[in-house]
Amino acid sequence: MAVEVALASQDTGVAFAADTSTVAASTESDARTALGPAEAEDEASAALMARLQDRKIEVLSERAADSTTYALPTGELQTEAYAGPVRVKQNGKWKDIDTSLSDTGADLTPAAAVADIAVSDGGDTQLASVTKGNDSFGLGWADKLPTPEVKNSTASYDLGSGQTLSVTALAQGFSENIELTQQPDGDALS
Repeated sequence: MAVEVALASQDTGVAFAADTSTVAASTESDARTALGPAEAEDEASAALMARLQDRKIEVLSERAADSTTYALPTGELQTEAYAGPVRVKQNGKWKDIDTSLSDTGADLTPAAAVADIAVSDGGDTQLASVTKGNDSFGLGWADKLPTPEVKNSTASYDLGSGQTLSVTALAQGFSENIELTQQPDGDALS
């Protein structure tokens, strides 16, 4: 199959046309994989790549926390907008939201979130907090918290007597939940 090819410089991300060549591919997906990532640094490069490769190409310079813009083979631009953030800029690079908790010293924190979220790793009464800019919110607990069991984005604290307190890291904050697996003998959460 004879194809026109647009390549993107690894250093600059700018696309350029390459000589027409013959590419042998067993399937269309193999040919698309051989073309590399569907992204270009700027709109002009993305438009060229989209036309020559006959596929949509993300315009990286238009990337935002809550939207993605593509150049289409027709020469048009398409923007997908999301109800909330799907990525966050860290150290100058975009990273997909990842609320998986890991122990980072004094607290458990998500890998990539819009706000600074801290969840207790046990031994204190500060359950969780969220800070964004000058605004901060925290939730405490009456007693010292036990060491939690952590699974993905959730830290679960066994409070005894069939009571489990859970905190889940979210893109912009956290949620908490109390689960009772049996009817309490006395006051709940005592």
